[in-house]
Amino acid sequence: MNNEDKILSILETLVGKVDIMETRFDTFEAKVDKLEHDLQEVKSEVQEVKLEVQEVKLEVQEVKHRTIVIENDYGKRIDAALDGYSALYDISNEIRSDIRKIYDQQDRQDAYITVLESERRKLK
Repeated sequence: MNNEDKILSILETLVGKVDIMETRFDTFEAKVDKLEHDLQEVKSEVQEVKLEVQEVKLEVQEVKHRTIVIENDYGKRIDAALDGYSALYDISNEIRSDIRKIYDQQDRQDAYITVLESERRKLK
């Protein structure tokens, strides 16, 4: 094989390798393009998530504000109602105690009347 044939063979080999490299580069470029596209989608989705988080933050602030308003507007009323309930409970307990005392007194009086009637019958 002469020098020209060797050079031609080397050039053909180089051309084949360059073709392989071009194919690989095209594949690599396609993958990079896909990655760029995917990255854009991720960025878009992240932006949507950021907007949703902002909306949630605003809603949480609104709920906090409403909670404060409710506590201020109704908290005192609820406390007053609970105080009133507590007072009524205490009064009802006092009334029960008084009623027990009345029943006890009535039982003693009934027993006393029974004794008096028994004594009266003996005297007759």
